Amino acid sequence: GVVAAWLGVRVGRVLPISIGLSLNVAAAVGLAASESVFAFSAFNLLWGLAYNFLSPYLMGALAALDDRGRWAVAGESLWNGGTVPGPWIAGLLVERAGMLPLAGWALFTGGVCLVLVTAALRGFESRCASANSV
Repeated sequence: GVVAAWLGVRVGRVLPISIGLSLNVAAAVGLAASESVFAFSAFNLLWGLAYNFLSPYLMGALAALDDRGRWAVAGESLWNGGTVPGPWIAGLLVERAGMLPLAGWALFTGGVCLVLVTAALRGFESRCASANSV
């Protein structure tokens, strides 16, 4: 928590969110590809730490987009909405090809999310900076 708060003050939201998402994706890939109990446990711990590091930044960034909180609710809904098709997609991937395609799926979806969130936040921050300088 202290590192997250310090990082947010020093560098803004984009870098901590990028770090948190990257660690979350790395942990998800590691969870799918791990073959030992130790590795699975370590990646599960990393996933939990990354989520708890990322969540306040993401919710804060989304809350800053809208004073009524609609973006924060939408973001949380999308984040948790991934749990609905997740078991179905994961089950199909594992049934047809094993665990490594599941790791690839986590890498693909996490990469897409990282690109979209980073682009959106950079655009928002540049709009805020130009609005404050006027």
